[in-house]
Amino acid sequence: MRKRWWGVGLLVVTMATAGVSKVGATGGEEGNLVANTAHTQITAKTDVDKQAYANGVFALPSDISVAPLVLQVANSEPFADWKQGQASYVRDLYDPHGNLQARLWQVNEGSADGAYLGYLVSTPDGQGVYEYSRHALPTLPDAFAEQALEEGYIYAGPLLHLVYLKQEGRLELFNLMTGEMLPYGELINRVPAGALGFEDYAGQGVTHRTFTSSVDAEADALYATGRYGQDKLKGAKSSLSLTQFANKAGQDAVSKPAYAVYDAISNKVYVPLAITDLLQQGETAFVGLQDPFLGGESVYVTAQYNIPVY
Repeated sequence: MRKRWWGVGLLVVTMATAGVSKVGATGGEEGNLVANTAHTQITAKTDVDKQAYANGVFALPSDISVAPLVLQVANSEPFADWKQGQASYVRDLYDPHGNLQARLWQVNEGSADGAYLGYLVSTPDGQGVYEYSRHALPTLPDAFAEQALEEGYIYAGPLLHLVYLKQEGRLELFNLMTGEMLPYGELINRVPAGALGFEDYAGQGVTHRTFTSSVDAEADALYATGRYGQDKLKGAKSSLSLTQFANKAGQDAVSKPAYAVYDAISNKVYVPLAITDLLQQGETAFVGLQDPFLGGESVYVTAQYNIPVY
């Protein structure tokens, strides 16, 4: 399997460390300290979350219906079959510091036992959408099931579904989308504070635009990552934000392949994603992203993500 992280031998980049949490493989006393600290953070925060549930600050998943979100997604032609979809709660998703950040739902045709249609990641209150796709549900392989922390499932950015695993006295981060262990480093949270749904522009149709694909997706992804690294190194900006790209693409034809790139672990893990298409309704837009190394179904994320496009 192709790895999607590159060290400073390829990109010499100084990453900001504010608002991030150290995770991943390391050894000796440092490894134990990181594991114990991360576990303490998760436990403390989820205990607060549980108390918040009891106090009514957070709604219980059983008290939330994301059926309106499913129908909103179904208003776009690529997801028309979601009109018969029913969403079932899968799990809560946390940020790198253990705060409740999102919720994962599985969408099936007609009922929970019906044909799988895809998944949806909502805001904790079920009022907005971060991500949705026909991609397989982010799932931990059975071999690791007993190692997963119950409240250790992390959602940190587009296509970045992670879980803490307890292995030999330390915590590791496992990528549910790629089946890879992430290296030790600074996990950066890329998820915006909230997300809009298509309901904010009810009555307006959803337009669907597809974009030029790469002849060599892997080479173009590496090139885009290199440009991102140069911008970080020089403190420059030669890119558009995802929101700017969506606004531009909604008005003009996009003649060249485009890639969204962000750093997930400071200095070590860079995530380049090919932009495949755009779903837009009024000022709300969802951008289709695809892993250039694995291919597969596009994943649609809110254009509110503050990540650059090259």
